[in-house]
Amino acid sequence: MKSAAHGDVDLGDDASDETEEAVAPALQAVKTALGSKVKDVRFSHRLTDSASCLVAAEGDPGGNMQRIMKMLDDTAEEQPRILELNPSHPIIQNLSALAATASEAERVKQWSELLFDQALLAEGVVKEPALLVKRIQSLLTDVTSRAVSKGATET
Repeated sequence: MKSAAHGDVDLGDDASDETEEAVAPALQAVKTALGSKVKDVRFSHRLTDSASCLVAAEGDPGGNMQRIMKMLDDTAEEQPRILELNPSHPIIQNLSALAATASEAERVKQWSELLFDQALLAEGVVKEPALLVKRIQSLLTDVTSRAVSKGATET
């Protein structure tokens, strides 16, 4: 048995190399945007429905173990983990298209941080809830503004 929360786990490769190659701009953009918040960003072979998840590198403590260590000792340092992206997910595919244009770098950064926050939220951890809410509201405002503008031009 092997923990699915550690290292690189292959649970049946549904994503082809072509899919990963097509969304490679997203991978590089997220790595750049998140910097030292993560140990690495890579494509996932374990995700099917989610856009992203956090995993511990082989030999590193998992998220739950890090939380326990932090509760026992406030000075315990958290190890950055690996953010895995689902190359088949529409969010990753759209982010890749956005990253390829590079003209909207701030939006790419916001989406990257939101993917990271979503992975933390899935684990039951939100480090900065007010900032997460602000990011979501900003991106939703942008999306709804574009939809309204598009709807106005179609009538």
